[in-house]
Amino acid sequence: MTKKNSAKDFLGSLNDALMCKNSNSFWKSWRPKFCGKQTAQVTDRYCDEKDTADRFAGVFQAAYVLNSERRHKDAKRRQPAK
Repeated sequence: MTKKNSAKDFLGSLNDALMCKNSNSFWKSWRPKFCGKQTAQVTDRYCDEKDTADRFAGVFQAAYVLNSERRHKDAKRRQPAK
């Protein structure tokens, strides 16, 4: 697997976890890539892993800008059921 494909797969798994608000899956993808033996105790005032993952999801969601109502509806329709 090339480095480019590996990075694409990694970003895809992070994106999927965030879109589905699956904090366990998010951290399973995140930790091997960025965490060594020691992890941060506090991130943006959050200590709990779930709270931190929810904060990341909120930040990424806030960065989303709707640029096409039709595409937005298509994307919503393709999302897995919650």
